[in-house]
This record gives sequence, structure tokens and C-alpha cells, in this order.
Amino acid sequence: MSTASRRPAAGRPDYRPLAPARRAPWRVRGTAAVALAMACLLAAAGCSRDSDDDDAPASGATSAPAAAPTIAPSKDFDLPEPVKIVALIGDKTNSRDPNAINDFNDGARMAIEEINAVGGIGGHPVEFVAIDTSPTGQGVDASFNLAVAEHPTAIVGPVSSTSALALVQLIDANGIPVLQNTTDGRLATSAEGGSQWMFGTRPRNDISAARAAEFARDELGASTIGLLRVNTAFGEQGLAGITEALGAAPSPERNFPFNATDLTGEVAAMAEAGADAVIDWGTPNTLALTVKTFAQQGLRDVPHIGPGSVGFDSFAQGVGDPELLENVYGAVDCNPADDPSRPEPGAWVARFTEKYGYAPSYASAELYDSIFILRHVIEEAESADPAAVRDGLASLSGFSGICSPNYTNDDGILISQTVIGKYESGEFRTQKVYPN
Repeated sequence: MSTASRRPAAGRPDYRPLAPARRAPWRVRGTAAVALAMACLLAAAGCSRDSDDDDAPASGATSAPAAAPTIAPSKDFDLPEPVKIVALIGDKTNSRDPNAINDFNDGARMAIEEINAVGGIGGHPVEFVAIDTSPTGQGVDASFNLAVAEHPTAIVGPVSSTSALALVQLIDANGIPVLQNTTDGRLATSAEGGSQWMFGTRPRNDISAARAAEFARDELGASTIGLLRVNTAFGEQGLAGITEALGAAPSPERNFPFNATDLTGEVAAMAEAGADAVIDWGTPNTLALTVKTFAQQGLRDVPHIGPGSVGFDSFAQGVGDPELLENVYGAVDCNPADDPSRPEPGAWVARFTEKYGYAPSYASAELYDSIFILRHVIEEAESADPAAVRDGLASLSGFSGICSPNYTNDDGILISQTVIGKYESGEFRTQKVYPN
């Protein structure tokens, strides 16, 4: 059975070393599917593999093959052993969680395949392992210990702030560079949950919420801005950012459990107060629920602004009817499918979609960028020593990736931009970019 088709039990690593030949006769340990993908990449042919994402949209249309990437050749230097990157992220290949998605790890896998196609790092192909990691913090120590046993050069993930906060002491004790993918400001280097070994590849939650409020006020002309939010740290941080941006707490404001299944009363409160824009700082499931509830209560004309989850295909599929999305906005980390300032993100989206069979989210772009950031700092130092990698991340400035043209470390956060997008005829279109 190939690694591409195996579905390990939760907690087991998904090991996918990817190794095209360069200078040395590297031992190829990938699967036939990986070999086919690499052949397609190198030949710029129009081939792809079937996605194992159950949420991937079906497509009967054909399109021109995506252009091969233009990746700078690897720097000519030698490392004593291969760079190994471990993802503390579950997906459909390694997790029993029905909510697990492939967006994150597929972004990392794509980057590693492209890097290996031009020579790997330090004379070796980059190796990759994905380990299922709970979003709640339960069992996260066991996942981290599995990661440590792989002797990683660096770790990407987790994608849950609860899990990341739970790992800080272990990360410090083991001295492994970590690129976590959460929005929690408590993980900034100088904050209560920060670490000199951990860096964030998403903008802070409170800043994104503040940008959503500014957009509602300044661009949409809203004077009565309502807030729906989950009653967790995520929702509370959103409330804090919105309050700072507006100079007062939003009113009306209602909070609810992260697993709420009926938001009729909360949405009715927005209508009763005459809100002319509503910021909805919830989970993908509650966001889809509120969109449908807005339609049921005749509020489809009221601008409805959500957080980054709005940028996932799974959110739009949860809503179901594209017409219900017409007045839905999102404050996302980036919108590579519609970046008005650069052509590279759009070309990357085409390659990703052709390869995996679904449109990438900003999370896919951030994990892709994370791998290239690690290549950059290792090649700059000509060393994969943990302290050298950490110091390279700490001094990172102006790194241009797919999600952001300016990854720069600021207190352990490498990106601070916010992009406001809006659904138009089923497409998520960029409205305004708030840069770093």
C-alpha cells in the first residue's frame, strides 16, 4: 500500500520524503504518485492526481495546464544530513477527525516537491512528516513527542492556538524552531505564551478584527456595527480589536458557544437594533449557520463580515447556496486567487488547483511560504543548526512569498497584513488590502 493512500490512525506520522535527483545519487523513497507529480512538475505537463479531500469541488471543465513554477535553484553548499520538516497538523491522510482538511499540509508538500525539483537544501532532498495533532490541546504533548522523535530541523504548525499555547514549555525545552499557524496574540515573543523558538505565520486576530471594523465604518459607511462572536478567546480578542478600532464597544453584541446550532435569537438582535453591518467572529460552522439565518430573517442586504474562515472552500460549501454569499465579506490573511498587485499568487493557485483538485485557501499559501522561508534562512546561514534557523527567523525582513510580499518578524509574528474580500457571483474578490 502506498503512503499516498494509507490512512494512519490518529497520532501516527504521515511520512512523505520527496526526492528527485540532483548531485548525489539520492535514494528515492517516494511513492509512484509522487514520482508522477514530480514528472508533471518538471515537464510542465497538464496532469494532476485525484484529491483525497472529500470537500473538493467536482469539475467537469478542462483548462490549460498550469505553468511550471519559476523557483530559484538551490544554493550550492553541503549539509551533513537532510533537512526534515515535521507538520503538527492533521489532514485526511492521517486523522480520524472528520473536520480535518488537507489545505495546510498540501501547501507544505507542494513547496517541498518544488524545492526538491531544483536541488533540495544543502545537497539533500527535504524530508516531510505530518503528524495528527488535536486542535483542543488534548494529547498534543504526545504529538509533539512523536515530532521530536523524527529529529526535525523545524516544525510547522500547529494550527490551533490552544495546542500552540500548550506546547510552549516543550518547545523551549527541546530548542526546535517552530512556525505556528495561528492568530493568537498571546503567542507573540514578548507575550505570556511566547517563545524565542516560535514564530507566527498568520496576522494577529485582534488586528484582523480591527481591520474588519475599519472597513465596515470607512468603506461601507456603516454607523451601527453589530458583533456576533464565539465566547472563546478567539471571540474575545476579536471584540478587543473591534472596540479599539471603533473607540467604543460594538452594539449590538451577542456571543455564543463555538458549537452553536441555532443562532436565531442572536441574528434577530442585529435586526432589532438596525445594524447596517455585522461583524461575525465565529467558527466555519457557525459562520455558515449565520449566513443562512441572515437569509431566513431577511437580512441578506446587510453586509456580513467574517474572519479568515470565510476564505476556505469548506465555508462556502457549508453555506451551500452561492446566492446567499453575495453580501458576505471576509477579513482574510491573503487572497491569492485575486491579488491585484502581483501575478505570482494567481499562477500558484492554478498550479495548486491542478495538482490537488481543489482551490487553495490562504492557509495553503502560508504553509507553502513557511517551507520557502525555512529554505531561505537555512541557505542564508548555510546551516540547519536549530539556533541558526531560529536566529534567521528572528531577523527575517522583507521576504516575498505567495501570501504576503513582506514577511518580516515583528515580536514573533511574521505577517500582519489583512485582506478584505467579498463574494461576487461565487468568487471571493479582493476589496481592500491593509498591508504590513
